Amino acid sequence: MARPRLPWMKFYPRDWLNEPSLRLASHEAKGVWIDLICLAWDSPVRGKILGPNGDALTHDDIARIIGIEREKCEKILAELDKLGVSSHDEKGCIYCRRMLREDKRMEQDRRRAKRYYHGSSAGDSHASSNGGEVRSQKSEVRNQKTNEEQAPPATKRTAQPLIVPDRENTAWLSILPQDMEIWRTIGPACDIEMELKKAAVWVRDNPQKGVKKNYRKFLSNWISRAQERGGGITSNLPRQEKPRFNRDYGEVLTMKVT
Repeated sequence: MARPRLPWMKFYPRDWLNEPSLRLASHEAKGVWIDLICLAWDSPVRGKILGPNGDALTHDDIARIIGIEREKCEKILAELDKLGVSSHDEKGCIYCRRMLREDKRMEQDRRRAKRYYHGSSAGDSHASSNGGEVRSQKSEVRNQKTNEEQAPPATKRTAQPLIVPDRENTAWLSILPQDMEIWRTIGPACDIEMELKKAAVWVRDNPQKGVKKNYRKFLSNWISRAQERGGGITSNLPRQEKPRFNRDYGEVLTMKVT
């Protein structure tokens, strides 16, 4: 199958300017070489200087196409060959090494994409040998989907209501009791109600930064940072009593830890 003939090609100006062999070439040789690159791109075999019939172009053909005398063309081609800019195959056909490499890589990518999107081996024996395995994997996936559809539906987890800020009253809506329990656990030294009030004020005073996708996560992070800063109270956990000795009367009293 013939490949499409692209109307454009990749050209890297920095590589052209920094190539040592081209730096040593004359301006005439550079001009001839860029013409040859264009001919190689539009050639039946991309990268080689071939005619429409697929035969290698002779020096006379190249001289007529470029529009210079044959002797001058031979001199320039010899200069390009001596500097290592151009290459020749066993039939004497001039070709561009980099264009051949990139065209080969482009063709491999094209075949790989064709196998991926269309499931076609495109003449690749390795892909043909693995075709049965691919089909068997697809069958297993279909069977698994059928079994999942036939299985009884699982109990769905009830979605929690979204917490949203009430900017007018600097408060929060849809806070659940379990949210308060979780926040008291992650912020034992924080006054949760006070921290929620501070967060609501911050959201009100920062209309742009205060827009969040998940306010429940935002409040959890807010309380965690407050806990890292030391919180505002000793603990949100139930108060415990510890013994206290009264020196005046020699009695052991109890006091609540706040």
